Amino acid sequence: MAKVKYRGFEVLRELGRGGFGQAVLLRSQSDSEHMVVAKRIAMPEATLNGKRIRQLECEVEALSRLGSHPCVLRYITCFEQQDVLCIITEYAAQ
Repeated sequence: MAKVKYRGFEVLRELGRGGFGQAVLLRSQSDSEHMVVAKRIAMPEATLNGKRIRQLECEVEALSRLGSHPCVLRYITCFEQQDVLCIITEYAAQ
């Protein structure tokens, strides 16, 4: 998977990996207490089809509409960079 740059954040460690991508823990460079999770989803053009693109769009839309829910991590933003879709959410420490 392509290396993604997270402006204002540093990568601390990988939290998990699956068939479509990985989740990484990021820490704010301006506030060391602020951490978020980046869900990185590989999106090479050669392997994407309309159904998979729609699934990703639905996931982002659903997260963004939830707002504040006690059982769901808060959606912050998403962006695409170098064939990788990144969905940024809050981090919930165990």
